[in-house]
Amino acid sequence: MRRRGFGFRNNPSKILILLFCLFIIPSFSSAHSSILILKSLNLGPYNKAVRGIEKVLGGSVRVYNIHGSLRQGRKILKQHPGVNVIVSVGWPATDSAVKYGGGRPVVFSMILSVEWPLIKNQNATGVFMDTSVHEQLYVLLRAFPKLKSVGVLYNPAKTGPEIRDAKMVSRELGFHLDAAAVSSPRQVPSMLRKILPHIQALWMVPDSSVLTSDSFMFMNEKMIEHHLPFLVFSSEFLKVGGLFALSPSYKYIGKQTGVLAQEVLNGTPPRQIQPSYPTHFSLVINRRILRESRVHFPSAILAAAKQVGD
Repeated sequence: MRRRGFGFRNNPSKILILLFCLFIIPSFSSAHSSILILKSLNLGPYNKAVRGIEKVLGGSVRVYNIHGSLRQGRKILKQHPGVNVIVSVGWPATDSAVKYGGGRPVVFSMILSVEWPLIKNQNATGVFMDTSVHEQLYVLLRAFPKLKSVGVLYNPAKTGPEIRDAKMVSRELGFHLDAAAVSSPRQVPSMLRKILPHIQALWMVPDSSVLTSDSFMFMNEKMIEHHLPFLVFSSEFLKVGGLFALSPSYKYIGKQTGVLAQEVLNGTPPRQIQPSYPTHFSLVINRRILRESRVHFPSAILAAAKQVGD
């Protein structure tokens, strides 16, 4: 399903650690010597993004893995003072580039949109790894067109701006967003029980005040028990629970990032470039949760979606 997606395997508490461009833009020899790619870790999604970046900028661009270490990132950046643009993949690399890049332009890739405020006033722009609020809620309504109320748990101090945007989007789409504020994962069970009688689906946002392994499993079990759709913000969660998610193409995220890096290298200040969301993604459904929850998707949605799980 395509429409205008952390090394998280068996432990959902680790998930938070972890297109535009269909054209092949010619790379220039200056790009090879003026751009450095910092990769956070040797993870499949990061590697796919790097390949997308290289597809745009040229395969000879130097790539350095900082192995999740800010100290290693600082060391690498200190050894390459002549680099004009730093491209970072993942949060540790982005954090390192902003802190130790000496004010040089940073084009990030594969960070969550909720991390953007941490570097918003720096000389940076880039491409997020999660899909936009509008895309997620639009797909939720398309899959379940009779929805009138959707629940979400969040901490106003962390994801307040995203929820404000989501409330506006929900009004445009014609349903109510029942947003319940929590300050810690311990409050998740009581707040979910409070809104359960009033909602027809649950939407999950990347908020560390909400998500732990236990809180996620509690939400998932309650949605199965009440036969309600559970939209999670990353397909990685589908390995242990959650009904469905939008999964971006990591390679196309890399291509988008490469285009922005080229633009910055050609003289456009990062502050003049609005960060963007992935534009190539697909709907992924957890087959096991679908059976257990007995939620019914329209046949056209099921046919177009990728299905995973037992």
